[in-house]
Amino acid sequence: MGLCFIGKKKRFDAFISQYIEPVIGPAKDIDTGKVVFEHKGVHHYTIGKRVTMVPDHCQSAVGLFVAGLDDKTQTLWVCQGSHHPALFAREFVVEEPLWISECPISDAGTARAEFRCQRTHPALLCELNRLEKGLLKVKPYNPIRAAAPGQICAFYNDSECLGGGEIQCVVTTLADVKT
Repeated sequence: MGLCFIGKKKRFDAFISQYIEPVIGPAKDIDTGKVVFEHKGVHHYTIGKRVTMVPDHCQSAVGLFVAGLDDKTQTLWVCQGSHHPALFAREFVVEEPLWISECPISDAGTARAEFRCQRTHPALLCELNRLEKGLLKVKPYNPIRAAAPGQICAFYNDSECLGGGEIQCVVTTLADVKT
C-alpha cells in the first residue's frame, strides 16, 4: 500500500524506515509453525502481500504471502500461494460503524447488506450481526481475500453508501474450516 504524499509505492519501505527502527522477528509458516526467515519489522508488510526475500528461503514456486501479523511478538505469518485458505476471511469484526443515516440492523440484531474493504474490488453481499459494545460481525456470503485489521469496511444498499468502520480482527478464515 502506498500513501499519496510519499510518492511511488516502491519507496514506502525507505520512507517508513526513517521513522521506525528495525525490529528483527521471525517469519513463520502458518501451516507448520517453522521459521522460514527473519524480517526487519512487521510494519513493512500487509496481509495478502507477496513476500519478496532471498530465494534460498522459498521452496515453493507459488511464492509466500503474508497471512498474519503479530506486532507484540514481531511474528510474521506466511503461507504458500496467493489462494491459501488462511488468506480468505469468513468472518471479521468491525468497530462501531459510523452510519450516514440510520443503522440498517433490525431489532433482531441482523441485516443483509453489501460491503467493500478494498476500493478496486466489487461490493459483496454479507450478513451483519450486532455484537456487544457497538461492534459488528461481518459474514461475507463468499469469503474475502486479505481482509485485515485497520482496513475500512464500507457498507452499501445497492449504490447507496450506508456507512462504515474499521476492521478490528478477522474471526475465522477458510483455513479454520474443518472437513
